Amino acid sequence: MDRCAVFVDAGYLGESTKVLLTDGVAGRRVRADRPALVEALADLAVKDTGLPLLRLYWYDAAPNRVPFPDQRELGRLADVKLRLGNLRERDGGRRAQKGVDADLHADMTELARNQAAADFVLLTGDEDLLRAVEEVQKYGVRLHLWGVDSPPDRSNQSLELIMAADRRRVLDGDFLRSLYTVLPDPAELAAGVAEVAAAADRAGQPTDLETAPAVLEPPHVPTPAEIAAMHKPLPPSKPVPSRLLFTSTGSGSGYVHGSPADQLLRLADVSTREERARDDAEDRAVAVVVTARQAGWTYGNRWRLRATEEMRAGLFASQPIIPRRIDAELLGYADARGVDTWHDDQAKHDVREGFWSAVAGAAPHP
Repeated sequence: MDRCAVFVDAGYLGESTKVLLTDGVAGRRVRADRPALVEALADLAVKDTGLPLLRLYWYDAAPNRVPFPDQRELGRLADVKLRLGNLRERDGGRRAQKGVDADLHADMTELARNQAAADFVLLTGDEDLLRAVEEVQKYGVRLHLWGVDSPPDRSNQSLELIMAADRRRVLDGDFLRSLYTVLPDPAELAAGVAEVAAAADRAGQPTDLETAPAVLEPPHVPTPAEIAAMHKPLPPSKPVPSRLLFTSTGSGSGYVHGSPADQLLRLADVSTREERARDDAEDRAVAVVVTARQAGWTYGNRWRLRATEEMRAGLFASQPIIPRRIDAELLGYADARGVDTWHDDQAKHDVREGFWSAVAGAAPHP
């Protein structure tokens, strides 16, 4: 059928774009405007192939295949099919994707066998997909291989894959800069803030950086009476732990998959459209370094103010385990604020501590 299909290896795209746009500086990361990125890739595929789009397949990974908030939003976009592999932790805290290549291979060969599309656009650099490319070509599919630009001495695409493709395109820095935001290294940002404040102090001039809050205060800070009315005090036998060594699915944690607490609504589910827009505006307005505890407190305070009394009671009943769905969104929110919850276990603990302090009605972390 005269249509095109796009297959995006999100891990390759994200890592290669980070290297390209940050010059490989450790600590700096990139954040994509996912809807704009998907639209741009789809439009470019239609332009390159001269055929209408069947759909765009997005291959990524998440712990236990439970999507992060941004992945969930991407999966709701028109003409997008989200495929998730399992994201597992290795020794040393690093994470590895499992099942992504297998899903990509299976989808490509199945669509080719059923003649669902005439042209395939494959955005990857993984040599493991060479066999899939050769198989779909046997069914008459024309294979367009896309890659991310890289320095000559740091190729990010398999030479065998390039040679097997029918056509090739390289996405350059100008194209990707319009779709990605480079997040500064927190250490660099902190140093820059300190330098500006010190310079203003030497000149005897006031600066907003000196008085900028670590996080924005919520629109309304409840009184102690309001807090007491919103939830019952924590029982003395279950204090907020100083170190949250539990994960949402940790071995020996006492967590039971499918428990009632696991069904508690996330912040996104208890927020109106206006509240979500306000949250986004407040987050963008923060111009200073956000710590892991601050990110956890901000998320937890918003959840506490919008959840029902029954939901708060259910959350406290699960303590110290944060229900799986809430924990995934919490860590995703912290990651979007610049906190590395992927490789830093201490950051995860701090995010969760900030969350519990907020739902208990504690003041913001300094």
